Amino acid sequence: MKCVQDLLSSAWKLSQSGIPSTVCISLCSNPSLLELWSSARALSRGWWRQLPDPERCLFSEVGDDWTQTAYQVLTTDLVMRVYGTVLCSRTSQSPQPSPRPILDHVIQHIAYPRGRVNDLLLQGGEHQSALEIYRRRCERWTDLLIGPWIVTSGYSAYAYDPRRAWDYGEDTVMSPNSAWADALLAPSYRSAFAGPAGEIPLRGDGWSAICQQLDLATGGDNHTHPETDPFANVATSPEIAASRTLDSAVAPTRKLGAFEDSLRKLLSKARLPEDEDFQSRAG
Repeated sequence: MKCVQDLLSSAWKLSQSGIPSTVCISLCSNPSLLELWSSARALSRGWWRQLPDPERCLFSEVGDDWTQTAYQVLTTDLVMRVYGTVLCSRTSQSPQPSPRPILDHVIQHIAYPRGRVNDLLLQGGEHQSALEIYRRRCERWTDLLIGPWIVTSGYSAYAYDPRRAWDYGEDTVMSPNSAWADALLAPSYRSAFAGPAGEIPLRGDGWSAICQQLDLATGGDNHTHPETDPFANVATSPEIAASRTLDSAVAPTRKLGAFEDSLRKLLSKARLPEDEDFQSRAG
């Protein structure tokens, strides 16, 4: 059975590798789009029933049974926004009809239960701080993952903050330091979503079809390509997990040191326009 971590892995692989053109044709066919829409609607209805109505009950009476559903909603929103952005970007120059109308409905189906999750978080306050942090993290990483696609294709309909996503994309695609950013991205993504939430199983009507389409888009099961899966072997290999933790801790220090050296050299060569005039007066 797949879990939340599989969705996160799919989002990563989509953002990094895209979708092959031949696969895009299959995913944009009417049967595939209809199946995706139907599955998203089934999931949305199931989530809506599982999430308590904040207007009809006190938060103290709700308990925490709904939080697993909330994690599924937030993660599915992330992966489908990445999926929609990549698919629409890849087919923007194709003569076939755009998949965007159907994808808009898919995102809208997820938006209904996601709105209820937001309402519950507002009532929960500090009691649900971990879930609130996860919500904001999903939004930031959605923009970060689709940022490069926005820069290259201009398609920003599924970004939470298009301006922020564009800035992320510029830093990744156009910056001379993009290699540093790439080296830090996978460990940062893994660190951001490490935790028990990734082990939540995906239960409910609709998951089968959505997972099949994600597997098709990413080239197969998430765990068959460790080199492109930031979560591969984390739980089964303590040595790899420890080395990755060390890499993620050392890499920012190395990056900061190199940045400081570059900045020091730049400042040593830079002179403000008023420097000469000031020195002549002071001398």
